Amino acid sequence: MMDEGMSKPMNAGEMSVTDSDDILNKIAAELVCKLSLKLPTDPVIANDGCIYEKRELVASNSDSGDSIEYKPCSQIKRVIDLLLDSGKIDDKYIKGSLVDDSQEKDTNAHNYSSIRSKAEGGDVDSMIELAELYLNGKCTDKDENTAYRWFKRASEQDCETGIARVGDCLFAGIGVEQDYQEGYMTLVESANEGGGEKVYLFLI
Repeated sequence: MMDEGMSKPMNAGEMSVTDSDDILNKIAAELVCKLSLKLPTDPVIANDGCIYEKRELVASNSDSGDSIEYKPCSQIKRVIDLLLDSGKIDDKYIKGSLVDDSQEKDTNAHNYSSIRSKAEGGDVDSMIELAELYLNGKCTDKDENTAYRWFKRASEQDCETGIARVGDCLFAGIGVEQDYQEGYMTLVESANEGGGEKVYLFLI
């Protein structure tokens, strides 16, 4: 006889919806391709024991010069189809957004350092790219003043995009004191220099 204080074991029929969804997502996590970081649509099993998206593995073999052997697996394909048909699988397993925050931060830091180094070395395209990073707060903290300074440096190298972006900033008062007249004249200068297609007014 079961003591009153003991809970009754849960059978399969009593499993909560949350529990079942969690199990399905754990299964999905085990079937994710480690190259695409999402569930494969054409899964294969390689001789390293891992599951891959076929086209990703073929491309990886071609790029690296390796020759990882693989074979198709229709059973895994059916399991993945059933998981997707359930409608319970998290988007991260479907769209491939499994890179964790620490990896993303490391990548951003590397990209920022590389772009800034090139910009400081005089590469005009990198100056523009760095300015855009500061302007939009990507890979670094948002800093409109610094963004404007890098756009200005690029403009001083007769960069059409740099001139246009300086005009934008002056016209809209972004990172610099607003000056409609100077902004307008700078944008006209950019258009006359052949950068008309690169004139991006923030305020229209």
